[in-house]
Amino acid sequence: MSHSPAHGAMSWVPTARPRAWYIRLWDPFWMLPMACVAVSVLLGIVLPQVDSLASDWVPVVFHGGPDGARTVLSTITSAMISVTGLVFSITMVLVQLASSQFSQRVLGGFLGSRITQATLGVFTGTFMYSLTVLRSIRDQATAESAFVPQVATTFCFLLVIASVGFFLAFIDHIISSIRIANVVEEIRAKTVATGERMIPAGLQPEEDGGEAGQWTPPPGDEPWEVRWRKRGGRLTDVDYRRLVEVASENNLTVNLLPQVGAYVPRGRAVLAIYGIPDERVPGPSAPGTAVPAGSQETPLRQAAEDMLGCLTCAQERSMRQDVMFGVRQIVDIAERALSPGINDPTTAVQCLDALHGLLRPLVQRRTPQGQVSDARGHVRLVFRPQTVHQVLELATDEISWWGAGTIQVPRRMKTMVDDLLSVAAPEYQEHLHRVRQRVERRDAKAGESEPGSSDL
Repeated sequence: MSHSPAHGAMSWVPTARPRAWYIRLWDPFWMLPMACVAVSVLLGIVLPQVDSLASDWVPVVFHGGPDGARTVLSTITSAMISVTGLVFSITMVLVQLASSQFSQRVLGGFLGSRITQATLGVFTGTFMYSLTVLRSIRDQATAESAFVPQVATTFCFLLVIASVGFFLAFIDHIISSIRIANVVEEIRAKTVATGERMIPAGLQPEEDGGEAGQWTPPPGDEPWEVRWRKRGGRLTDVDYRRLVEVASENNLTVNLLPQVGAYVPRGRAVLAIYGIPDERVPGPSAPGTAVPAGSQETPLRQAAEDMLGCLTCAQERSMRQDVMFGVRQIVDIAERALSPGINDPTTAVQCLDALHGLLRPLVQRRTPQGQVSDARGHVRLVFRPQTVHQVLELATDEISWWGAGTIQVPRRMKTMVDDLLSVAAPEYQEHLHRVRQRVERRDAKAGESEPGSSDL
């Protein structure tokens, strides 16, 4: 077992941790609009009740009677539901455009836009608020005394003003969102931020699990494989620090088998646990099967359950810990631009510009070796980090294939590779030279297949 020379502190561990449930709660597209509707209905019920108390010290704008209040609120209600339909239609057109022109992978960014969600929330909230306040208006023909909620009606005016502001912000957001340069730049910025967490700059060998080399299990130490029992999906989040803590508490070493971003089907082994004493070795059953109460396997089984709780799988990949997913999105946009139906190599060059910007700092860093030691220097976690070599391969291979034969793409890619060669660490030089040779070879082959003047 490898040891870290720096005792007294845990070695480097990726800082990206899974988000808390109360943060994930806001991920669905409908959640923020629904919250706005709920708050608006509550205000529509409460404000008329306190209207008589607050009207003396709250300045009001509306001083009309019951008929005037009904007319104003009815007009606002009709206008808000109409504009809400317009905003929803524009959003659907934007989603369709992003899917057809950019990539299916970028839809999450559009649907996750807080401006779009907040705009729908304010419009639907204003609609529900005015509808709720409308029912509280009474006149002398239908009640003992007339009642006009002046404060509540005035507040409805404020909601209309806010709706206009949100609508203007929404239009500006839509105009910005359909520009390919902005889309690619946003993906690049998020990918760079993820790279800072997962492949940090200045990481020294003594901070990265020690200098003794990659950990290998002791001879005869057979692992206990823990299998994924939930619905299959992409591995999106790993709580690395918690994994190390659980392994250290139980004096174990855990090997995280799938890489972040990989598909994990139900029943696949995701953890291999080492260091189990012979008397605690579980049977062939996986965690979650029936184990007699009070069995000596129970602490180990609980540790395995805690470790499984550190993993999160979803149907869509995420850029929180997945550097290659950001690169994948940019590459997909470039490939779509190079398809015969679109034939837009300039967009592909813009994608190469973004890839150049995120690759340049990465090739100057060392890839983490994928092991974490506890404060005592014992390796507790082994995992498969996404490497700079993998990122380079994904960023260059497919675009060089589909862009061969165009004038702009091979030229821009060779310029990018030459610049990366000037700053890259020694361990990436050979890979980059192979990339450049591959670009030249594919471009030359595509040029040979074009008809010459003698064929015309």
